[in-house]
Amino acid sequence: MGTSEERVIGRARGTKLVVFDTSVLMALYERIQVFELLEDLLGEFECVVPLCVINELMKHLSSRSTRKSKAAEFALNIVKQRCSTVECIQVSEVDEAVVLTAKSLRAFIATLDQEMKKLARNLGVAVLYYRSSKNRFESFLVV
Repeated sequence: MGTSEERVIGRARGTKLVVFDTSVLMALYERIQVFELLEDLLGEFECVVPLCVINELMKHLSSRSTRKSKAAEFALNIVKQRCSTVECIQVSEVDEAVVLTAKSLRAFIATLDQEMKKLARNLGVAVLYYRSSKNRFESFLVV
């Protein structure tokens, strides 16, 4: 899979878009089967990663924590292979930028971050939240 905004915008009708935040991408290193679990829940979907998330991952590469830097490197490799990238909506907070980007794409947002979940729900974005106790994503749809 390549990385292009045009591919996201020109997606096949009916293909669901899922915007991944940093927490979900870092979880891949912990062997959480993010893609498989989301596919079980949604069927076919396309992974989208905003560039502000890529920037966060790049910052983690130089982390003093070896685990965090390895997780970021692993996540960036997965993004290159399996996801499309898009520009972020320009606001000061990264979390808000990610949520607003998902909203503009009419996409779900996948996260492990409780605060991101709350923000997304408050802004009317459907959330796919990972529950480690159940080893699955749960959908929080806005009605």
